[in-house]
Order: sequence, then C-alpha cells, then structure tokens
Amino acid sequence: MSETTVTPEHLALKGRSLRARAAWLLPLAAIPVPFVWLCAGLDEAYAPYFQGLLDALGIAGLFLSISTLMARPRNRFGAIGGIALCLVLVPACHLLVGIFANIQEQVRDLDLRENADVVCAALDKYAKDHHGAYPPANDWLSRLSAAHKGYLPGDRLPPVRWASPMTATQHEALEVRTDRFPLVTAGEIARRHPPTPLGTDVGAGHWSADGRFDHATFGAIIYDDDPATRTYVVYAVGRRHDRAIIVQAATNVPW
Repeated sequence: MSETTVTPEHLALKGRSLRARAAWLLPLAAIPVPFVWLCAGLDEAYAPYFQGLLDALGIAGLFLSISTLMARPRNRFGAIGGIALCLVLVPACHLLVGIFANIQEQVRDLDLRENADVVCAALDKYAKDHHGAYPPANDWLSRLSAAHKGYLPGDRLPPVRWASPMTATQHEALEVRTDRFPLVTAGEIARRHPPTPLGTDVGAGHWSADGRFDHATFGAIIYDDDPATRTYVVYAVGRRHDRAIIVQAATNVPW
C-alpha cells in the first residue's frame, strides 16, 4: 500500500490555490449584500454599515489577489481577474447600496409631501366654511379633524408609513405647535418673506417620545397661520440620517 508524501512544495501550492479561490469569492460575496439590505427593509441609516462590509470584502479580496499575483502562479490571469473584480464589482455594489438608500429617502419624502398636500386641501375647505379664515395654530388639527366635516379623509391625517416608531396615534403625533421653532412663520411670509427653503436642516431629529413633538420630530407636519392677513404655511419634516430637514413648504401666498 503506497503512502502519499506531503512535501512543503505541495503545501505551498495548495495554499496558493486556496488563496486564489478566496480572492475570487470575496468580491463575488459582495453581490448579494445590497439586495439583502433592500429585502430586509432596513432603514437607510444602516447603509453605511453595509457599505463598510463591502469595503472590507473589497480590501481583503484585493490583498489576496495581489499576494497571489506576487507569488507568481501558473495562471496569472486568475489573479488579475480577482483584482479586476475587487476594483469594479465591489465599488458597483457600494454604489448600489447608496442608490437604494437614496430611493428610500425619496419615497419617504413623497409620503410627507402627500400629507402636506392633504393638509393644504383641508385648510382650503375649512376657509370656505369660515368666511376665508383659517384655523388657529394652537388647535388646527382638532378643527380639521372635526367629525363629519369632510376636511380630512376619514377625519384624520393619513398615516406616515415610514414613521412607525412613533408611539402615539397620527392624530396626536402630528399636532405640532409652532411657537418655538427655527422656521419662517406665516406672519413673516405675509410680509413677503419666502418660506423656509426645502432641504433646510432644522436640527438633530428624533422620534416622538412621551407624547412630545416639536419641529425636529421625524414625520411631523407643522402648521402656522397669521389671522390678520389670513396667511398660512405648512411644513413637512423629513429625515436625513439623524438630522431633521424640511422636505415640503406650502403656503397660500404665491411666490
């Protein structure tokens, strides 16, 4: 019975073969990462972590490919192919995660803009029933939500689907007072000052907690009015990572 002798050269060849395979497998493992993030329905705040994983796969694969090439393998094209995968495939997957995150942000902004439009339509209906006067800022939502008035669909604001971490009902969550917030008020708009521009960062954002809501609550709809001039402004507060930003600003004063 013959015995197989394992020589150092044989072990070295085996190691190079495993290293070459790993150099190909690591960048190929990057392909499902963006789709795992997308299918899991994770928030775009997790995107940097997935991009970090992709970077790690790319760096490790590139290191193994270069070390395999320096070891002078018989088939250098395999090592060169591994380098090409790391330099092309991994950055493409990295970019794909960013695209998915941007799409998620756009969908969320659209959700808020639709809510702001619903509020503006309700305000116009309310004004027709009250001789052109708009509801006061201190109880605007309760007045627009009055039963059987038809100002809001179902007498409530549509739910903000992406703001599920809010613990209060939508009726409670979106009634935000505007006495202290860094936004252009309805009175200032009546004096021909433009509304706060879209994309304005209004501070470190947060989810609602203990029934408290302010200008930096993710998903909030902010309303202010100036009774003297019958001017109103509606803002929608979106989210960019941990920052609260204005994604919609609507007023009855033409600009």
